[in-house]
Amino acid sequence: MSGRIAFGTRNGNLELIVGPRRHWRSGTFLLVGGGTVLLVLAVGVTVFADVLRGRLPGGPFIGLWLIFWFGAFLFFTYVWVWTGWGREIVTPAADLLTVRRELFGLGRTDTFLTADIRNLRAAGFFGDPWAWTGQLHFLGLAGGNVAFDSAGSVHRFGILLSEDEARQIVEKLTPYLRALKARA
Repeated sequence: MSGRIAFGTRNGNLELIVGPRRHWRSGTFLLVGGGTVLLVLAVGVTVFADVLRGRLPGGPFIGLWLIFWFGAFLFFTYVWVWTGWGREIVTPAADLLTVRRELFGLGRTDTFLTADIRNLRAAGFFGDPWAWTGQLHFLGLAGGNVAFDSAGSVHRFGILLSEDEARQIVEKLTPYLRALKARA
């Protein structure tokens, strides 16, 4: 197993934890360098435009411009924090498979009936990279490289796993899920 994947037990159930994929250098550069450049450009362009028009810098445009870039800065900060500390916890229990994506103990949990789970597999991303979902997958905020079918939909977990890591998870979970289905 890689250093990002840990198997354990909690309350007698198997628990799989997919840890963060840390890109400290690129993430820090993106956050600090990119955020600073964007904010300086935002203020600089706005102030320069007002000075060229012979007005004092300011007005409603600079406020909206700064709000937009501050929102972009917060979004990229979230991406950086998720990349550094976010994790996924997958727990197959007697009748439910839970997939929890959490950051500092807070997050969302999806549950699936174990009896409905079909075709657990390692699967890469095969969508449009320019679509919103493709961008979220690229940033490591959505999707995953382990997929399964349940209730007529494809569900994924294991964000930014390598192909080998995804296969290892499938090899470990498949017999466990079969045993749970046989007991049900």
